[in-house]
Amino acid sequence: TREASTQLTTDTGITQSTSGSKLMPAVIFLHSTGKHMDMVRPYQEEYAKAGYFTAAIDCRYHGERCVPVPGQAPRDVYQDALVRAWREGPERPFLLDNVWDLLHVVDYLASRPEVDPARIGITGVSLGGMHAWLAAALDERIAVAAPMIGVQGFKWALDHRQFQGRVDSIPKVFAAAAEDLGKPTVDAEVVRAVWDRITPGLLDTYDAPLSLPAIAPRPLLIANGGKDPRCPVPGVEAAVAAAREVYMQFFLPPAPEPGEGADQQGLSQEPSAAQAAASDQAAGQPTGLGSEQPGRVGVAGQQQKEDTASTARHASEEQVEQGAERLLSQVPSSSDRSQQGAAAAIATATATATGTSTPWDGQAASVMTEGQEGDMITAAFEEAAAKAAAERAVYEAAVQAVNERLVLYLEPGAGHEQTAGMNRAIRAFFDLHLRHVQRPFSSVTVQRNIKAADH
Repeated sequence: TREASTQLTTDTGITQSTSGSKLMPAVIFLHSTGKHMDMVRPYQEEYAKAGYFTAAIDCRYHGERCVPVPGQAPRDVYQDALVRAWREGPERPFLLDNVWDLLHVVDYLASRPEVDPARIGITGVSLGGMHAWLAAALDERIAVAAPMIGVQGFKWALDHRQFQGRVDSIPKVFAAAAEDLGKPTVDAEVVRAVWDRITPGLLDTYDAPLSLPAIAPRPLLIANGGKDPRCPVPGVEAAVAAAREVYMQFFLPPAPEPGEGADQQGLSQEPSAAQAAASDQAAGQPTGLGSEQPGRVGVAGQQQKEDTASTARHASEEQVEQGAERLLSQVPSSSDRSQQGAAAAIATATATATGTSTPWDGQAASVMTEGQEGDMITAAFEEAAAKAAAERAVYEAAVQAVNERLVLYLEPGAGHEQTAGMNRAIRAFFDLHLRHVQRPFSSVTVQRNIKAADH
């Protein structure tokens, strides 16, 4: 058949674009409080035209999952469900039940023959943003997440008395809790009690600073309004900072364990260029830099090196002090390290290069004969500088990798409703990490204990 891009829509919230037999990336869209899945249909259709397979669901007590109650608006039906969860249980209609539903949406998408199961993304706004963040933290099959005005520090808001914006979004349950607790107003104690009851474990187990790191190293964009009262920016920034620490760990080489040798760290046991120069110079031979076998000297040279080292080890205290002073005079001043500290560092490096070590004011220092000193210091300094530059390059590469995968997008001046710029940023993020790139993450089957999850 002729290959053509065709938009297909159904009444189940599925929107797809087919183009031959090529597997498509998929994105799940989630609505905000009081809305329903039809509200995100325009985004589904836009993405479908660009080659995505998209899905949306009604959250619990929203849309077609909201049983009409005469005389009540659909949003009130949802809020009444939250009050029941506070007073009776065992439902968790605010967050947890919806996250459970999303795991099954991922199951379904992964089973579709048109979908690449390694390229499933999720986004949502407000309530949907909370569901998106938690589902991504729980299910590694979600390759990219982009929650919008949903990520927040619930505990941060309590500690800083900035919870009123969230309280105002679902006021009935907080009013009921205040009444049941004999409180004249909704205070921090009431808010904490509500979260503990309708989202057990949230504050101490899966709040944003604790669960966002579980998404690493998968791409994560967090979109927020600069003036959003429900997700105060400082609380969001604290959560992102916690996640960034874990993201960095994925892209920085592991720190060596105490007592590990160079061979345990995967480093070569061959002498470094500075060590080779030091060995040759100590042996009275031209340096091995640039030779076919750098750092290797003959037996006679090795014996002479050992004799020189032995002489240095038995130098008098006066010679040690003189050597330290000469080292200090060779070191240029530095903006971030004192001359004495730099001299001690170079002395340590030089001592390592020559195989000699003598204590000097708690630091290691090396004593050398006249004529060797300048070359030895230069070689040690160059080696230390090269090592520092290499470490800096590794760190900068890690920062760049993390910056591509962990993004906090703030819309200046935006409250909870101005989301146009955020949606554009999210679309670009998905295009970068889902549509144009074959994800390196394989599909991961998440094993779940259904009885524990239901409980």
